[in-house]
Amino acid sequence: MGNFGDWNQKDRHEICRFDVERVICSICDTEQTVAQICSNCGVNMGEYFCGVCGFYDDDIEKAQYQWSDCGICRVGGGENFFHCQKCGSCYSVHLFNKHSCVENSMRHHCSICYE
Repeated sequence: MGNFGDWNQKDRHEICRFDVERVICSICDTEQTVAQICSNCGVNMGEYFCGVCGFYDDDIEKAQYQWSDCGICRVGGGENFFHCQKCGSCYSVHLFNKHSCVENSMRHHCSICYE
């Protein structure tokens, strides 16, 4: 694919970030294990970094957080949500003891796309 600056729209592809084991620093071209800080030049590769998801993001105003019970990164600040063990999902703290609880509701196929 070439250097980061040589990126071309036609080279786009989807990748499962959970499968990524190595990354290349766009500053010094050092290949290394997934991390927030480059092991060679020390550049911060993402203001938000999740080692569980392999997720990088420079827009920290989204208040990203990793909720281990869900196993994914979410936005909106962890202090604003709670995880319902029965539903298997996070909800706004305003819905605590008020949401319609359906066991494993987030583990089913999407009602729109069936995936």
